[in-house]
Amino acid sequence: MEIQTQLIISLHKIDKRLNIIEEQKGDLPLQIKELEDKLHNIKQIILDSKNFITDFEKEKNSYNVNIKEYKAKLEKYNEQIFKVKNNVEYDALLVEIDYIKNQNQEIVDKIKDIDQNISDNQNIKTDSDDKIKTIEENLIHSQEELKVASESSKKEEKELKTEKNKIIGQINNNKFLLKYKDSNSRSIIESISRGSCNNCYCALPAQLEFDIKKREELISCPDCGIYLYFDENEED
Repeated sequence: MEIQTQLIISLHKIDKRLNIIEEQKGDLPLQIKELEDKLHNIKQIILDSKNFITDFEKEKNSYNVNIKEYKAKLEKYNEQIFKVKNNVEYDALLVEIDYIKNQNQEIVDKIKDIDQNISDNQNIKTDSDDKIKTIEENLIHSQEELKVASESSKKEEKELKTEKNKIIGQINNNKFLLKYKDSNSRSIIESISRGSCNNCYCALPAQLEFDIKKREELISCPDCGIYLYFDENEED
């Protein structure tokens, strides 16, 4: 058999075994990934809430300074109102007092809204803190289950991955490598048995089956396009 073809077939067999090992882990890797994503998202929500609270408190402090200034002005005007000498001065002071009171009320309303926003974000943070505890507990449990499920095949999986990388480094069929890397873990090579493709189960022409069994090169299935090879050890 042509050496490059043998390398590609060996790579395929390693991938098949790795897939079996992965299937034995069940959906635990997916569960762990989903829990990690949830944990990351909730931590981001907590961080955002903290930042919002900090910004709102800064804004509130700024408005409290304004309220103190308005209070001082009102006290000043209230003292002056008893010292006015005519109605013009009296009316002018009343206008200033009304203006300050209106401005002060606007600030008070804004502070009220800010307090509500702070309270809302504190509730979000508290709720998220509780969710994090539950997610972290589930994550630890799933990770422990995965560790147990992986322990028996851990050594084999490591050896297979090492051998896989070694084989990929020896393959110089650039067309195959490009297709292999773009396959997103989908198999691009399969064996034949009883004259049929083991991927789409299409019956192969006799001449094509003969050429595949010569094992001189990889030949594509005329129906599904996957690369085909023959291995007597896999023949039913």
